[in-house]
Amino acid sequence: MASISAFFEVGKGRYRDREAFDADLTHAAKRADLKIAAPVRKAIYAALGERDPPAEICRDSKGQPEPDSELRDTENVPLPEGTTLPLPMDFGPDKPNDRLVTTFRAAIDAYMAREVLPHVPDAWVDYDKTKVGYEIPVNRHFYVYKPPRALEDIEADITALEAEIAGRLKGLVA
Repeated sequence: MASISAFFEVGKGRYRDREAFDADLTHAAKRADLKIAAPVRKAIYAALGERDPPAEICRDSKGQPEPDSELRDTENVPLPEGTTLPLPMDFGPDKPNDRLVTTFRAAIDAYMAREVLPHVPDAWVDYDKTKVGYEIPVNRHFYVYKPPRALEDIEADITALEAEIAGRLKGLVA
């Protein structure tokens, strides 16, 4: 059985569009009378592909842009002013957050427009992965500032420790 790469046209070089690569891969597989399963196709993309920011955006079967997992990031969006807590909806790690996301979608979109999109214009929110939760800023509520000791006191402690170390070294050498 011949390898798939033998069926690609010579001189095509680097593909900067996954659709063009996929078309040539499909054509080569048909010529070799092979059917490439989706997991194998995905493995071929992973093995032969590399990130190329100026290349065409990869799209799924519905034409939607596919997220780049290396660029995935999270944002902590504050609850809108006036939100009463606890939230009066189903909530928990084992419950779907659909109603919560729907309730706060306007706040999420406003936050994205204000804080994220000016810096990353092609960013978007994957509402299927959006989580709603609480953050308890422990330091803000429980931290009590304690000023550092005076430099003279620290210097005196260091001098005393140096003298103690020098005395112990004299005992080893003598």
